[in-house]
Amino acid sequence: MHGRVKVKTPAEQAEARKAERLKKIHWYTDTVKTIFKKRDDDELDEELLATSEELLRVNPDFMTVWNIRRRTLLHLVATDRASVSSEESTSAEKTAEENTSEENTSEENSSEEKTAAIEDTPASKAALTHDERLLPELKLTMACLAVNPKSYGAWHHRTWVMDQFHEPNWNREVELCTHALSKDSRNFHCWDYRRFVAKRSTRSDADEVAFTSDKIKASYSNYSAWHNRSCLLPSIHPGLAGRGLSESKLREELDFAKNAMYTDPVDQSAFFYHRWLLGREDVRLGVRCMYVDRHRQQLLLVLNKPLDLLDGSACVVVDGEYEVASWQTSDPRGLASTVLICQLTDDQLSPSGAHNLTVQVSYKDETAIQMLDLDQGMPSACFYNVPGRCTMFRSLASAADVLQTELDSLLELLEINDEADSKWALLTAVLLLQALDPVSHQKQVQEFFGSLRRIDPMRQGYYDDLCSRYAIQSVAQDVWRRQDPEQLWQGSQSLDLSSKSLHGLFHLDCWPWLVRLNISGNQLTSLSGCQVLLYLEELTANDNCIEEIGVEVSCLKSLTRLSLVNNSIRNFGTSLKHLGNLRLLEVVGNPVAQDEDLCLEAMVTMTTRGSGMSFELRYT
Repeated sequence: MHGRVKVKTPAEQAEARKAERLKKIHWYTDTVKTIFKKRDDDELDEELLATSEELLRVNPDFMTVWNIRRRTLLHLVATDRASVSSEESTSAEKTAEENTSEENTSEENSSEEKTAAIEDTPASKAALTHDERLLPELKLTMACLAVNPKSYGAWHHRTWVMDQFHEPNWNREVELCTHALSKDSRNFHCWDYRRFVAKRSTRSDADEVAFTSDKIKASYSNYSAWHNRSCLLPSIHPGLAGRGLSESKLREELDFAKNAMYTDPVDQSAFFYHRWLLGREDVRLGVRCMYVDRHRQQLLLVLNKPLDLLDGSACVVVDGEYEVASWQTSDPRGLASTVLICQLTDDQLSPSGAHNLTVQVSYKDETAIQMLDLDQGMPSACFYNVPGRCTMFRSLASAADVLQTELDSLLELLEINDEADSKWALLTAVLLLQALDPVSHQKQVQEFFGSLRRIDPMRQGYYDDLCSRYAIQSVAQDVWRRQDPEQLWQGSQSLDLSSKSLHGLFHLDCWPWLVRLNISGNQLTSLSGCQVLLYLEELTANDNCIEEIGVEVSCLKSLTRLSLVNNSIRNFGTSLKHLGNLRLLEVVGNPVAQDEDLCLEAMVTMTTRGSGMSFELRYT
């Protein structure tokens, strides 16, 4: 009808939107092709800057285009500098000719001209051109951050640009961060950039700590503010030997963190900061165990931290002479491991003579040296460093009285809060209990893990692994507490970890000399962790949930008996053929036992492996 605006139908509107979208896609792909072609043709010019700016304003997360832009800027800055230098050289020549022709010019005027020439040197003009060239980049990054305030590319480019300036305004950048964080106080990109510019500005670390206090008080869940605080405080209030915080500041910060924990016990930020305050044990590289076996002609080394032989090194000295030795880790993939093994020869280790062995291990800036005497006629010798009570597995470094005070506060917090709101308090309490005395607190730790599984079922696997780790820690410390350290390696060649509700195997390198291990009646899904037991001969892992005979088994070269009754194994895999000494394999009660063809194939593989050993497979 007359006088009425014609409205497009829904189908027409959808078609128009599709056409507009296709137009934008064509423009975007064409622009990308143009930028890449100019880069490939080495056409680093003003046009490339303009084209890349158009694209980045639409998509500020295109890292390759930011890289091309930086390359172009460096090229243009160098071109500007060369141009200015050339112009100044020409100007200087003309000035010299004019000065020569004007013989009556006074000495005073000559001095003024020289001063003016100095003030207008090529370096000063180049600096001005340099900064003017970079100034638009700050406007571009601001426009890009308006599109995406958390753009990695835009923040990185702004950092690069500020580092290129001859006369950067760092204080202005700090104010910009303050404004940005007032809009989004948890923008960790902006916090990272603020750390970068604050170090170069006139602001002190104390000023920045005060800023974090304001942000934390406004929102206790501001993890970025907590993190920034942890970066600043050690330089203002250093502890002994430059580690951690001074005692007075530590107690003050613990109270600050506890105030946040009591105010909002559901939020994790304050609990993480609280854990950082308590610290981690600073473990220096050391030898936990050194074992030499004359019959095997092997030297076994157990370290207190994993060693990657690609980045570290280990050498052995026998009777004062350096020996060329080949070391291997216990990891089947050659990755970092706490257990290293060295194969010696007859020349290095005689069948019956006495020897003195020294091992030196180096990793990064740390070195550990250990000596061991192998007496004449003795088949083996062992050095074993039994750690002090609760030191080997201790994850928190603070003094026991501080840990006990913090534990009392957390137990009080647990009493006044519902269990559903106590996840982080429970987990922190578990860490404190383990650090104080894992053996005597074992029952309470198990109760807390039960609560954690109920209120946080999504992370049940994590709690199961942590609980398994702590259970084995308790066994290890109980053994150390009861046995004579000098006889420990001779009297504990068997270990029973059955029926301990284990979901994983940890810390087995505490018993590197084990010959027999029983891990039956747990909830294990694999044998991962056993690979460190290089001298293991009998492994019993019945009544678990093991799904495969994994690659970790291939490291157990001394294994003669493997019992996997009542598990979930469906095939034999390829690891068994590496076990040249295996004589008995029991798989009764597994799905694979129902497939007679697979069982016969496994028997054929094992009997023809070339080791000359007899083999028995029990599957019925």
